Amino acid sequence: MIKTQRILLFASSLLSMTACSLPISPSESSEENPVSSDSPETPSEETSSEQEPSSSSEESSSSSEPAPSSSEEESSDSEPSSSSSGKSIYDCNSTAQRDRFLADGYHPLFKDPNFKNGFSVSRTTTDEEGGPFYPNPLRFYSSLSSPSWQVAQWWSHYNIFVKGFSHEVYNDGLGHRIVSKGETIGEEFVPAKVFAVDSESGSIYLECNSQIEYDAPRKSGEGWTHLLFSQGFENDLVYVSKSKSIVMETTYEVKKFEDHMNGQANPNLHAAQLVWYITIQNRNPSSPNYGNYIWFGLNLWDNRTSGKETTLYAAHDGGTSAFIYSPGSAAFLSSNDNKQPVPHQKVTARIDVVDIARQAYELALERGYLGETKFEDLAIGGMNFGFEVPGTYNIGVEFESIGIYTKAL
Repeated sequence: MIKTQRILLFASSLLSMTACSLPISPSESSEENPVSSDSPETPSEETSSEQEPSSSSEESSSSSEPAPSSSEEESSDSEPSSSSSGKSIYDCNSTAQRDRFLADGYHPLFKDPNFKNGFSVSRTTTDEEGGPFYPNPLRFYSSLSSPSWQVAQWWSHYNIFVKGFSHEVYNDGLGHRIVSKGETIGEEFVPAKVFAVDSESGSIYLECNSQIEYDAPRKSGEGWTHLLFSQGFENDLVYVSKSKSIVMETTYEVKKFEDHMNGQANPNLHAAQLVWYITIQNRNPSSPNYGNYIWFGLNLWDNRTSGKETTLYAAHDGGTSAFIYSPGSAAFLSSNDNKQPVPHQKVTARIDVVDIARQAYELALERGYLGETKFEDLAIGGMNFGFEVPGTYNIGVEFESIGIYTKAL
C-alpha cells in the first residue's frame, strides 16, 4: 500500500541531523545475526530509495504550500492570555525535569523544551517536489523564534499539514493539539495522527492510528507509518569521551493501544513501536570517516514485548548502512523490574549513554563499521522519538517529560 525508503534526513548535510526516519528497532534488514537470538523480530525488508509512495486524494495537495486551517491562522497571529497559574507563553522556558538536572550541574541538550516556537513539518515522503520539509513551519505565535523541533510523518495517506487539519488550543492558550484528517468508522471519527504539546509543563501527547492507513495487512516490502519528533545538536556538540555523564530520561505512559490486525498479525512484519534514538557520530573533520555514526536506541514499548524484559539487539540497518545498537530493557527500565510497561502504566526510562557507548563502539568496530573512527571522535549528533507502526494498530502515548542532559568531565 505504501512504498518506502529507509533514509536518514539532514537539514543541510549528512552531519547536521535534524530529522530522520529511523529503522524499526530491531531491524531485520540485516546481514548479521543479532547479539541475542531472543530479540523480537521485525520487518525483514530492504527497499529501494527510488520507490515512490502511492498517491491518494488525501495527499494531492502535499507537494504545494500548506494551507493551514483558519483556527491555525488565528492562533499563530495572536498572543495568549495568562494561564490559570498566571503564566504567559514568555514564562515557559523550562520544565520540572530540566530544572532538576540543572540543579545537579547538567547541561540540557534540547532547545525549546516547552515547544513554544512550533515545528518544522515533514511531507509524507522525502522525494516530493520542494524537498522533504515544508518551507513554512507550523508556528503557534508569530512573535517568537524559529522552530528547533521537527515533526516527521513519513508514509501516511493523511498529511497533517494540509487544509482540513484542526488546531485546538487548551490550558488558557499554553497548550496546542493538532489533529489530522482521518475517516469516520461507524459513528467515530478516527484521525490518522494527533500530537499535542503543553508549553507550561513541557508534556507531549502523540497518537498514530494505522487502522486507516492500511487497507489490508502490510506486506513485506511495503512501508509503514511514522510520527516522530526530532532535533539536531550540530550547534551544541557533546563528545562522549569528554563527558562524565550523558543521561537520556523520560517518564511516559502508553495511553492507547488497539489491535486491528483481525488475527492476521505476523510478528516478523507487524508491530507498533515506541522508540527513542540518538546518533553517536564521528564529528572529527580530520578523520577519514567523518560523519559515520551508530544508531543508539531505546525500544520504549512494543506490542510484541509489552510487560516483558527485552534483550540487546545489535545489527546492520540496510537503509542507512549504519550500525544499530539497542540495549535490552534492563539497561534503562530498572524502575520497572527491567520490563517494558503495559498500556496505562506510567514508567520512567533512564540510561547514561557514557556507561554503554564504548561497548556499542567496540562492537561496531568488530562488525566492520566506523572505519578508522576513534572513540574520541564520537559526539551526540541528533535524536528522535515517537512511533513506527508497520502493523494495523492504533497507539497513543503521553510523555510527561523527556530530555537529554550532559555533564562534562
